[in-house]
Formats: sequence, C-alpha cells, structure tokens
Amino acid sequence: MPLKNVVVLAVCAIVSLTCYFAAARNRYANLFAEVVELVDREHLAAPRSQDLFNSAMDGMLSGLDQHSVYLAGDDYRSFDENIEQVFGGVGMYVETDPETKYLMVAVPMPDTPAFRAGLLPRDLILSIEGESTQGRSRADCIKSMRGPVGEELHLEIRRDNVITSVALQRAIIPVTSVFGDTTLPDGTRQFFLSDYPRIGYLRLDQFGQKTTEETRDALQLIAGKIDGLILDLRNNGGGPMNSAVDISDMFLESGLTIVETRGRGKKLVDRHVSRPGVEIGPEIPLAILVNRNTASASEIVAACLQEHGRAIVVGEQTYGKGTVQNVFVLEPGRSAVKLTVASYWPPGGRCIDRNDPAVKDTQVWGVQPNPGFEIELTDEEIAALYVQRQTREIAGLMGDREEPANGRGPEEDMPPPAAEPPIDTAPAGQRVLPAVDPELPLVDHALRRAIDWMNQQSPARKRSSDPVAVRS
Repeated sequence: MPLKNVVVLAVCAIVSLTCYFAAARNRYANLFAEVVELVDREHLAAPRSQDLFNSAMDGMLSGLDQHSVYLAGDDYRSFDENIEQVFGGVGMYVETDPETKYLMVAVPMPDTPAFRAGLLPRDLILSIEGESTQGRSRADCIKSMRGPVGEELHLEIRRDNVITSVALQRAIIPVTSVFGDTTLPDGTRQFFLSDYPRIGYLRLDQFGQKTTEETRDALQLIAGKIDGLILDLRNNGGGPMNSAVDISDMFLESGLTIVETRGRGKKLVDRHVSRPGVEIGPEIPLAILVNRNTASASEIVAACLQEHGRAIVVGEQTYGKGTVQNVFVLEPGRSAVKLTVASYWPPGGRCIDRNDPAVKDTQVWGVQPNPGFEIELTDEEIAALYVQRQTREIAGLMGDREEPANGRGPEEDMPPPAAEPPIDTAPAGQRVLPAVDPELPLVDHALRRAIDWMNQQSPARKRSSDPVAVRS
C-alpha cells in the first residue's frame, strides 16, 4: 500500500478515536444541559440559572470527598480572606451583650478605624447600616460590617444611654495567625509564658500566607532567651501546605524529609526536605499541643517534628486529615473549586487520613500523643479553654480597662467547632461554639503537662557539641 494511503488511514483513525472520546464526554454534557432545560421549563417554581449551576456544582463535588467544595459568593470571599489573612473591615473584637442582646464592642484593635473613631469597650452597637443588631447572630453582624476597603460603614452606638451615629471608613484589617501567651494594649504579643518567662509559647490559630513570616518573627524575638518552647496547634484546622513545610523546617537540621505528597495510586508526587540552618536549635526542648480539632497542615508539623524526635506531642489524637486540596479559580474574585488532588504522608511513611481504607477501620489515624502525654478532654472543656484564650487576648488589649464579660473572638475570626475542625479555614459562619459552663474549672492540663516536662529537661545536657547553624 502506498505510503500516502497509510498516512490518510492513520489520520482517519486518530480523528475517529478523538470523535469517539469527545462524544462520550459530550453525552454527559448534553444530558446535563437537557436536565437544566427541563427544570427551567417544567418546574413549578421558576429557578434562577445561577442557583441551578451552584446546586449542580455542590452536588458533584460533595460526592467526591468531604474536602472538595465549590466556593462562590460569601463562601469564596471568606475562604480567600482567611488564606490571604486580610479583609476589609473596621477592626474590633465584638460580642453579644447577654442582657440586651445587642452587639457589643469588646475592644477596638490598635490602629484601626474603630480605634481611631473612639469606640470603647462595652459600647452597644444598636444598628449596622440602619438594621438593628438585637437578636441577630454575631456571625451575621460581622458579615454586615465587612466590605470593600474605602467604603463607609454606618453604626448607631449607645454609650451611657447616649445614642450617636458613627461613620467608619473600612480599611484593610490584617488577620493574625500567630499569638503569644499575652497581648499588650498596643497589640504587641509576648511569646513566652507569663509565669515561666524562660519557656516560649506560640499559638498558631490557623495557617495562612503570612503564618511563616509571623512565626519566624516570633521565634527571632525569643531566640537565645528561652530554655524551652511550646507550640500550641490546638483547634488549628490547617491551611496552605507550604506554610506547614516552612514552619517544620525552622526546627530541623538539613536533609530530613518533612512530608511527601502522593497522587493517584499513591504514586509519589513530591518530597519536601529540610534546608540548612534552624530558627531554634536542637538544644531547646520543643513540645507541641494538639487536640481532636488539630487537622491538615497542623498535623504535618506535629507528625514531622514528632517522628524526627525533635518534639513531643501532648494532648489528644488529632483529626486525621491527610489530603491536599488545590484551589482552581473559575471566575476571578467570584468563584473557585477546591479539589482534593493528593494525599500527604509524614516521614515515617504512615497514612494518617481517617478516610483512607487502610486506616478507616483501625480508628488509628492522625497524630498520636507521645506515650504518657495523653490528655483527654470533653467538648465542653475544649470550648471553655478556647474561650479562655480569646478572653485573655481581649483582656490584654484592654489593659487597665474593664474586662469583657465573655469575649469569644475578634471581628476577623470565629471560634472553631468542638467536635469537627475548621477544615482548611472553612467559612466563618459555619463554625459553632457550644455553650460553655461558667462553673467549669479552666485548668489547661495539656499546657501544664508540657510545662512539667520542660522543667525536667536540662538544656545543658541536651546541648549539642556541634550545633547546627542558626538562621539570621
């Protein structure tokens, strides 16, 4: 057969195969379009096309796994704000007044529109843009106060039975992800324990784009001034994996595996390895606090440092979220798909994801505390300790001013749930804190156990004869 004919037949075969596979794909696309048209034409209530699309996307992605989601509208904006660690707002901690049920100022954050406008603790916010706050949820009020930077926000304030109208111009409000044990009225955080000034303390509330920088700055402030360090990852639901890798790297000598990512069929996609130099040397004992709400990126840090013997883990078995999600933007600024694309594996090569068939029936997932360092808590105790930390943060900002009755988090943040973690910065409105018993003893047993262990360590005995370089 002439070569020309062979080429023609090959091209025809390729075109035929392409058409076949395209037809298979288009079959479902055509069916989908047919159903949308049918619903639009025949359903009793005329639906909006956008609502049909959103419902279809939600259904398709929720059927894959619990972490793949379609993000649009407020959910997309909330997700983006949490990851970027900035939002448009006025900058104040708020609470619902238990007596009047109006929204109440707990304390304005330093150098923010609320602070510059002279708002004071216990000011009642009667209305936001003319809509009463009485009986409205705190999350709904916060949503109303956020908005585009530069736009005005109009509040009605009552102070000492005097009602005034206040106009605030929204500004960029940074979201802090790394906290210390106490905070001063000017916003300066103290990264050591008040009662044990030789023990450093960093609480990572979430992982975002600025968490690496914030953590490094905090460690450089206390480097050379501490004999031990406590890293508190309780209620940290995760965030970008690169932040977890960077933070783990700050404590490890060069050339150690931090985490592996694996794709379909558990095929290796990437291996992250520590670089030369550390922020805190190996002579400084390190303890990591975790609980059932510690998930995802925070589990990478805990597992990595535990398995390399660099830290002990204190608390509860963690949540067990061992998968990686990528965000694919569909409409810039409007919608995106967060899709599970890989799983991650700690240095020991152990699967920690609670939904993996290999571990699902064993109930052994996540990160386990070191033997002798298990601290089991009830949901109520977890909630109470979280509220205690938030109240302590607000009280520090207030200084000598009257303390809030029961501060529950800043305007830019919402408390995590008791039983399920905020999955990679889930929309704030979905996070619910259970009722807290005011008579519940607030003894932080995990922190106490870490302190006792720190006091048993001898920095001189642990000091390496050939210490690794400390990053400058």
